[in-house]
Amino acid sequence: MKMQRAKSLVCRRAMVTFEWILLISLLVIGLIGGLSAVRNAILCELQDLANCIAALQCTPPGP
Repeated sequence: MKMQRAKSLVCRRAMVTFEWILLISLLVIGLIGGLSAVRNAILCELQDLANCIAALQCTPPGP
């Protein structure tokens, strides 16, 4: 009886460990995707800012 209960506990622990590994893996994948989307949005905004600054620069008047 004790042996069967011990096997049941080991099996249950293994399942819980597998679920945690799966959950953490999915969270990491989502985090990587989210961070790359944020990076792309920031780069786009900085490019817009650079274009605005370049448009404001005045050329000196010619002779």
